[in-house]
Amino acid sequence: MINVTEEVLDKMILLLFDNINNEKVGNFRISYQELKKLPFSSFPFEDIVNIYNLHLKRFYDPYLALAFVYFCMNHEDCNICRILKYFIKNNLLHFKSGKRVPYLQIKYDIYGKYKQEFLLSNEELEIMEFALRLGLNFPGIVGSPINEFALKDNILSDSNIVRNLKKIIDSQLNTDRGSINSKYMISQMKGGMSIDLVIGCPMGCVYCYRRDDFGDIYDKRWNPNFIISPSESIHRLLNHPWFTPHITPLGIHMSTTEAFLPSIWPSTYEILKSLDELMLTNRVTIITKYALEEEKLALLNQFRYIDIDICVCYSGLPQIIEPTSNKERLRLLKNITQYSNLTGIGYYRPIIEGYNTSEDIIYQTFQLYKETGVHVIVIGGLKFSDEHKKYFCDKNIALPTNEFVEGRKYLGESTINKMQHIFNEVFDKEDNCRLLKHSSCARVVAREGNIPDYNGQYDISHNFGCTDECKNKKSCKTPIILKDEQIKSILVRLFRGEIEFEIKNNILYLHAELSRYERTFLMHNLLISVQSYKK
Repeated sequence: MINVTEEVLDKMILLLFDNINNEKVGNFRISYQELKKLPFSSFPFEDIVNIYNLHLKRFYDPYLALAFVYFCMNHEDCNICRILKYFIKNNLLHFKSGKRVPYLQIKYDIYGKYKQEFLLSNEELEIMEFALRLGLNFPGIVGSPINEFALKDNILSDSNIVRNLKKIIDSQLNTDRGSINSKYMISQMKGGMSIDLVIGCPMGCVYCYRRDDFGDIYDKRWNPNFIISPSESIHRLLNHPWFTPHITPLGIHMSTTEAFLPSIWPSTYEILKSLDELMLTNRVTIITKYALEEEKLALLNQFRYIDIDICVCYSGLPQIIEPTSNKERLRLLKNITQYSNLTGIGYYRPIIEGYNTSEDIIYQTFQLYKETGVHVIVIGGLKFSDEHKKYFCDKNIALPTNEFVEGRKYLGESTINKMQHIFNEVFDKEDNCRLLKHSSCARVVAREGNIPDYNGQYDISHNFGCTDECKNKKSCKTPIILKDEQIKSILVRLFRGEIEFEIKNNILYLHAELSRYERTFLMHNLLISVQSYKK
């Protein structure tokens, strides 16, 4: 039975919430009295959620959620009580700036740092995760404090909803590799779930691989065309069976337009504002070649929930290849480093053999990046196709000097080695900068936490940035192993809940053939390497 006296309850409320008004105290006491009457034989997750939602959720105070779980514990001096009090006392759910710490960051810090410090058992870890989720908002059709991966109650009992969800999944599975889901405009991509409103970009990069993706939809003058509104995109995201609040990595206009163009900026800002108003702590990535004005950057820094990273592209290409290529855009990257609520990443892409691979260009480019104070630079090659080859030839532009494979990005080993060598010459240890090849890896390393790479690339032999010096490597190698119930609930969202699975050597093996999109969805949510095959 729950054993917390009224005296202890009132004392804890006054100590932990100096700003609580009488109405709040009264409602809290009512909740406690109701909870105390319940005959619990084990930890009452569902009852706590019901009472919290009824009386306390409307205050949207995550520390109140932690305190409520504390009051529901049997022993005040237990390990879980100690860590709950520690989090409340030290305001560990918020950064010093007042911004909310993303759920995933706190969760993995508990496993990577606090588990040993507070001697937490597996059961206590489960309760602590529950306490964190109790104070979160779960808009849309997925997630709850009890199970963040499960579809909400009654979703599967509505045949019309199920039919629509299957259509959304089918539209994604029928999308060509590397293309966006043009039927739904919310796309599962390797870099995250991309929110796209617009197709078309006036930047004029000759290497753009979106040129022929959309046929008549695409304005041949490359003018941006709005397909859906910001509000519709949010509606579609929340009703996508593969979107998990606080977990799924997101991107805005990841490969359909330039998110910060003056004509696109209002919609980009509206999407971010809507996500923040929903109190979502998902990571949101914007890749840009545009020098956003500082006053707009300041607006992005004001968001209090979403975890924004801005990848600023510059690779020293000539303007015949990238007409807007300008080192001035690196001023944006430098400005980002001045804002506590934004993460800046140097996007040294694309690297094209024969154009920006000389030692002089590489050296000059790294020097420019060094002046920004950026802590992570990610490099990448060019995705070159037969259509690109034809376009280059038609425009009398010299072809890249390397061999290429259709639809694959190319970055030669000799160029990688040369760049690594020059990077080590330019950057000192005091610069605290890392050179990486994979953007998903860069996005977690830039945050210096315990979250693993959501594409599970730590064990790839050519991932040269994956060294023992990386703080994230231990987390990537030893991910959190989820309960069977959680894995089953996320497979249901593929409508493949019958699949048999097993976990060996920190890899999830599924005994069925899955598409690359389905595997990516699972990796981005479970944060564990996924392989699928038929028995």
